[in-house]
Amino acid sequence: MILPPDELVHKLLPPVPGLQLDQMVVGVETLLLTVRMTAEMAVCPHCASVSRRLHSQYRRRLADVPWGDHAVRLELRVRRFHCANVACPKRVFAERLPALAAPYARRTARSLEQLTALGFALGGEAGARFAPRLGLPVSPATLLRYIRKADLPLPPEPRVIGVDDFALRRRERYGTLIIDLERHRPVDVWADRTADTPAAWLKARAHIEVVARDRSPEYARGIGVGAPGAVQVADRWHLLENLRQALQRLLDRHQAQIRDLSLSSQPALEAAAGSTSPAIQPTIRLRSPVEEAARQAHRAGRLARYEQVRALYAQAPSILGIAKRLGMSRGTVRRYVYADAFPERARRVSRPSMLDPYEAYLQERWDEGCRNGLQLWRELRDRGYSGSHKLVSRWARERRTAPAANTPRKYRPKPGRAADPSAPAGGAEIPLPATAPVRRISTPRLAWLLVRDRERLDEAEKAMLAQLHQVCPDTAAAYPLAQDFGKMVRQQACGSLDTRLESAGASGLADLQSFAAGLERDRPAVEAALNLAWSNGTTEGFVNKLKVIKRQMYGRANVDLLRTRFLNAA
Repeated sequence: MILPPDELVHKLLPPVPGLQLDQMVVGVETLLLTVRMTAEMAVCPHCASVSRRLHSQYRRRLADVPWGDHAVRLELRVRRFHCANVACPKRVFAERLPALAAPYARRTARSLEQLTALGFALGGEAGARFAPRLGLPVSPATLLRYIRKADLPLPPEPRVIGVDDFALRRRERYGTLIIDLERHRPVDVWADRTADTPAAWLKARAHIEVVARDRSPEYARGIGVGAPGAVQVADRWHLLENLRQALQRLLDRHQAQIRDLSLSSQPALEAAAGSTSPAIQPTIRLRSPVEEAARQAHRAGRLARYEQVRALYAQAPSILGIAKRLGMSRGTVRRYVYADAFPERARRVSRPSMLDPYEAYLQERWDEGCRNGLQLWRELRDRGYSGSHKLVSRWARERRTAPAANTPRKYRPKPGRAADPSAPAGGAEIPLPATAPVRRISTPRLAWLLVRDRERLDEAEKAMLAQLHQVCPDTAAAYPLAQDFGKMVRQQACGSLDTRLESAGASGLADLQSFAAGLERDRPAVEAALNLAWSNGTTEGFVNKLKVIKRQMYGRANVDLLRTRFLNAA
């Protein structure tokens, strides 16, 4: 259908019945449209009486959606009427146009709708940067104000929900979110994770039948008070995670025995694996002298805290009291208390790099005396290297122990300053060690090796387990119990729960006995996890989505704003 020019212009106006275009002024970047209403009557917004008595009129400017590359401004002639109801407190009123714009608004309703959708998608800062490209310039604070004013969706009442927490400020403030597990939609967001909030929320919703949760005792207590008839389902992944934590505490008690356990212990690994072929050595990231000094200083600080915790615990205070006194987390204090030696940290392994194909050439040029990172980068670029010079410069910096020849004088050691006694004379470079530094295996990784299905481990991991059992007999006793429990959870075999709990209780290992006692206290939820298909995996996925939205908001993620964005975005 081909429309005449005048009718086409009216089609581009906001779809408001009775809106008439009187004049259009075309500027370089702006279109100014003068419009008015043609209705002969108006309804009083206070008493709803109809009036035809015109009092006066005034002009109102509104920003509309753009037409192509032209911004559109509406100049609306708003009429005032005498109210026909003599009892109405407002003798004169202005006509209302809710389909066009809200009272006192500076934008049309359709322009506000687009900006609100943009704010929900991108947030304040990112939305404000992108809005001018759509012809709708706006400030970040205005976008956030539009988000807060938006109406929240009204989803159907859920029957099966998942409950989980998320960090508003890590280790300080936490919130809670509720997910409809049947429809995979968020239901609500709270600003705390105490038992009182879910209890009050569930009391108002008697239709809740199933609640999936983690092993938090606060959530368990709140759900039991608010919905005593609902079935609580423990998350199966958290059951395995609790087992891993118990095994990690067991490993922490034997730090002295597993301290020398590392991937570079090749003879023991090959003997345990029954193989004579050489194993692959892991690549340990080299450190510059400055980085190594900082690492040693950080280790000395951790060692001082470890000794302070041990000294305080010898005086018989509680773990929580030590954590509050020293400003440390309770988990770190507990790990230091249970450890029989200072827990060393594992060395970081280098990831695959773009420089790996050129490693031989770089080492050859380095041995020839080339110490200039930019020069090495230029040579690699001629050989097909497409990366930046920063990666090559860092490679050179990690191997350089003396200033390069082109280092500015102000960055060189000052004359007369005491030299480092460990440095060689004449500024010669300290040769790198011939063997790679030993990479320790962290206790969390070792604990996961004990929990994971043995059939999914590679030969190196199986060899590591064999070596672990040799140096730490307690892990050899705990390993069959951990494998049986993991198999039960993965296969959801509830019938063997009693046998597993009895075996853990009779093992003589305090950490596994504590783990079994915790399962016994939460037995109904554990049995429901092994019998029902519901779990908290969907809730964990929405936690990640909530984190993305929170981090996208540049510190403006107040709980009310975060809740509004999350419920509307999902």
